[in-house]
Amino acid sequence: MEDSTVHPASFICQCEKIRIMKPVIIIAIAFVLLIPLPVFAQDVYIQIDDLPEWADYASNVMYLSTEAWKEANEGLQFYKVDSGSDFTVKWVREFGGEYVGYAYGNQFIEVGLGDSNCGNHWNPYSESYMSHIMKHEIGHIFGNEHDNNPDSIMYPVALNREYGVVEEEYRLTAGYGQFVPFCTIKDLTSYEFSFSTTDETYGFDYYIVPSGDEFDKWVESGTFQHYSNKDCFGEGWLSISGTCKGVSAGSGIMILLGEDLTSPLVTITVKQYEQPNIINSKSPLSSKSITNPGVFSPVGSELLDSAEQARDELQRKLFDMKYKKIHDESVIKLQKEKQEREEALENKLREEKYQAEIQQMREAQEKIEAEKVIQQKIEEKTVSSICGTGTILNKNGQCVPEPPLHGDPEPSSKGGGCLIATATYGSELAPQVQQLRELRDNKLLQTE
Repeated sequence: MEDSTVHPASFICQCEKIRIMKPVIIIAIAFVLLIPLPVFAQDVYIQIDDLPEWADYASNVMYLSTEAWKEANEGLQFYKVDSGSDFTVKWVREFGGEYVGYAYGNQFIEVGLGDSNCGNHWNPYSESYMSHIMKHEIGHIFGNEHDNNPDSIMYPVALNREYGVVEEEYRLTAGYGQFVPFCTIKDLTSYEFSFSTTDETYGFDYYIVPSGDEFDKWVESGTFQHYSNKDCFGEGWLSISGTCKGVSAGSGIMILLGEDLTSPLVTITVKQYEQPNIINSKSPLSSKSITNPGVFSPVGSELLDSAEQARDELQRKLFDMKYKKIHDESVIKLQKEKQEREEALENKLREEKYQAEIQQMREAQEKIEAEKVIQQKIEEKTVSSICGTGTILNKNGQCVPEPPLHGDPEPSSKGGGCLIATATYGSELAPQVQQLRELRDNKLLQTE
C-alpha cells in the first residue's frame, strides 16, 4: 500500500520590520501553547481577497485568527477595508511541496487552503489548522521572526496538520473492496464519518483498521484486524454515520461489498472528519475472518479515480492561473503605490526648497532696502553737519542756499539771509558774510 503518512509543513516568510508602536502590558498565562505574542496597541486595516466558492469552510478563519491576536494584546483592533490597507490576505488552493503559508514583508499574506499530500488527491485543511497558519503569518506582519520553541506560534514548522471534511466517491462491484486512509499526523485521534451507497437493497460492510496492511491481508487471505470500539465497524449498512475513537496514525477505512448487488456498479460515498483530543486511550483490536477473500481496484473504480484526478488537476491549474494573475496585479499595484509615494515626497521636498529660496530672496531684498535707508540718513546727516541749516552741498563740493520749495514765501528783509554774500563767499558762516550781516542789522536796518 502507498504511504499515507502526513508530514509536518513549513512556513515561508520574507520578514521585514514594521514601525514600532507603543507597547501594551499583558498578563502572562501559564499555558502558552500557540498563544500569539505581545504586539502593539494599534488599529490594523486588512484587505481580504474573496474565498473561492468551493472554500466556504474557511470563511471563519480570518475572524478566529484576529480574535486570538486581540485577546493577547489589549488595544489591538482589526478592520476589513477595500483599499488603503496595512496588508492584504490572499488564498492559495495549494502551495505544492511542504509549504502551507507565505508572508511577504509586511505587505501581504498567502494562506494555503489544502494540499495533495494524502491519498494522491487534494484535501481541504481544517478550520483550526488554517487559523494556526493565519495567526503565524500575521505574526510576521507584526515583525516577529521565527522562534525555535515548538510551543511558540512563530515556530517555523506547522506540527498540527489537520484536514477538514474530506468527501470522496468510489465505484465498486460485487465482491470488491476499497481502502480509504485517514490523513493524520497524530499518534492517537478520532474520526467522524459518514458512508452511503447508491444500492437501495444490498448494503456494505465497513471496518476501521490500523493500517493499509490489513486491507492487503483481506485481499490475500480474508483475515484481518480492525478496531472494536463503538462505531468502528459495521455490516450490511445502506447508510451509516458515527465516530470511531482512539485510532492511530496510518489508520483507515475498509469498505467491502458482498456478492449481491442490484446493479453491476454502485457508488460508495465516504465522508471523514478528524476529531482530535476527544479520546485518551487507543481502541482495542479484534480479528475478522471472511471466507471468500476480496479483490481490489475493480473495473470502473480506476476510471472514476482518473476522472476525479483530471478534474482536480484542471481546477488546480485554473486556480493557479487566477492566483498568478492576482499575485502579479498585487505586485504591480504595490510598486505603483510606492512610486506615487516617492514622487509625492519628491514634489513636496522640491516645493519646500522653492519656498525656502523665495523667502531667502525676500529677506535679502528687505535687508538691501534697509541698508539704503540707513545710508541715506547718514548722508543727509553728513551734509547737514558740513553746510549748516538752509544750505546744501552742490556737485562741486560747495555749500549753496537750499532752494525754496514751491509755494514757500520769500524771506523778509528784516532778519533775512544774506543770499548774495553767501553765494559769493560759499557759506553763510564765512567771516565776510557775518560782517555784512552785522552791518545790515546794526546800521542799515536802524536807519529810517
